[in-house]
Parts: sequence; structure tokens; C-alpha cells
Amino acid sequence: MKNVTVYLAQHWPELQQRRQTLGENALLAVCLCAEWCTVCRDFKKAYHALAQQHPETLFAYLDIEDDEAFIGALELDDFPTLAVFRGDALIHFGVVKAKGDNIVQLLRRLVTAPSLTPPPALQPLCDAVKTC
Repeated sequence: MKNVTVYLAQHWPELQQRRQTLGENALLAVCLCAEWCTVCRDFKKAYHALAQQHPETLFAYLDIEDDEAFIGALELDDFPTLAVFRGDALIHFGVVKAKGDNIVQLLRRLVTAPSLTPPPALQPLCDAVKTC
């Protein structure tokens, strides 16, 4: 898969290869959205542009309904929700404003953030990240 900038569920093997190339401290931002959500559909293009502008960070996009194999039956209250990992460690989980600048600022702050204990509902996603 050439020139993937945002990894979808079907790109998980390529994401694994890219993570190995970038190293264990590379950030992985996983955007959790839903196709029926207008904000998510509008945000998708900006998220792809953000990924192209920041190749030092990995970006993934999972649909909470279509990609249940990766995220389990996770219930979210608002979109987009972002889970950020440094290596296999969760360092952020929460709703973000659907603007690239907000995400860039968040990622800069998270470079040295401590690991979080993931809530049980996030365990399927954490397990999926460990396999990529």
C-alpha cells in the first residue's frame, strides 16, 4: 500500500510496518467516528490533510460501527473522539474539536504525557494497537 497517510482498518498490516519504521515513541492518533455523523464526514478530509502535513505521527481512522472488530462495542457520546498512543501506551482519550490546528496542539502537548490506564471499554482498541 503506497502513500497511505491515514490508516483504515484494512491497512492495519501497513500501519504495523510504519510503526516499526518510526520507532516505539512515535505517536499514533486514532480518530473514532461514524459514517452517519456529518461532523465526522466533514472532518475526514481535514484529518487526511493533517496526516500528510505530519508524517512523524501516525494517523488512523476507525468507524465505531463498521470497525467493531477493532474497537469492540465502544459507546461514544460525541465525535470526533481521539485516542492517542505512544507506542502501545494510551496517553489521551477524548473528544476533540474537528479542526486540524486543535489536534496539532494536542499532539505537541502529548509528546511527553504520562500513560493512562485505559477504561475497560477501550481494551479492544488497546489490543488492536498492540497488534499493529
